[in-house]
Amino acid sequence: MVDIKTHRIIDMINSREYEPVKEWLKTYPNIRIVSRDGSITYHNAITAAHPDAIQISDRFHLLKNLTSYATDYLKKELKSHMQISIPQIIDSSIDDLIILTQAEENRKLTLKEKYEQIENLISLGFNKTMICQSLNMDIRVYDKLMTMIPSERDTLFQTKMMTVHEEKVRLKINKVNEVRELKNIGCSNREISRRTGLNTTTIRSYLDENFNMLTQVPGYLQPSQMEPIMKYFGDNIYPSTKWEDYQKNFKSEIPAAVQQQPASASPH
Repeated sequence: MVDIKTHRIIDMINSREYEPVKEWLKTYPNIRIVSRDGSITYHNAITAAHPDAIQISDRFHLLKNLTSYATDYLKKELKSHMQISIPQIIDSSIDDLIILTQAEENRKLTLKEKYEQIENLISLGFNKTMICQSLNMDIRVYDKLMTMIPSERDTLFQTKMMTVHEEKVRLKINKVNEVRELKNIGCSNREISRRTGLNTTTIRSYLDENFNMLTQVPGYLQPSQMEPIMKYFGDNIYPSTKWEDYQKNFKSEIPAAVQQQPASASPH
């Protein structure tokens, strides 16, 4: 809790759940205006504790949500591939266009794919400067990749892949929780669709208690990384607890001696 005028921290609570937050807010009877994120849980807790308080969305989340909705809308309305007619241009402009197109393609490559490209270019006789220019790569990244031993490179590639994967899982979990929270406050599937931008078929799937949020995890994880994921879904914790809150309070039961041994990360 932060004072809107002074921006000073007033108090903190180690929970995002409805009951603890509601009871905590009741201890501050002078609350009149609350600036919050888009959490339905917070909305319900604030309404229960201070029904006359004015609730407003904070500036950061307003802009973030606007950007997300605009991005989702454009993805739905615009084709993923569009043909653009190119007028007659001079040869130098054609060369510039080819360079720009290649640079865009290089940005889509994963770090592992870039390393494979490096090895291929080295075999063709390219030097470091030529390779970095060809792949639009910072020379420091090149030096780092080339000085690593194979096991270090594999770990780096895996970490990058997991970062992308974990972000996708986090976004999916948040979206499922948002749908279920809207349903709990009485919204129809059509209203949920309007608010979230999801189609009704997806909404019905998210509301199904047997819906499986497990997705393929790339490569392999350490047991210490795999354990919280398996328990979160296997113990059916995900319907009632947000992933971020679960991670903060999770305590491993795996002995320290085996925590660094690789475990398969392909859920069954």
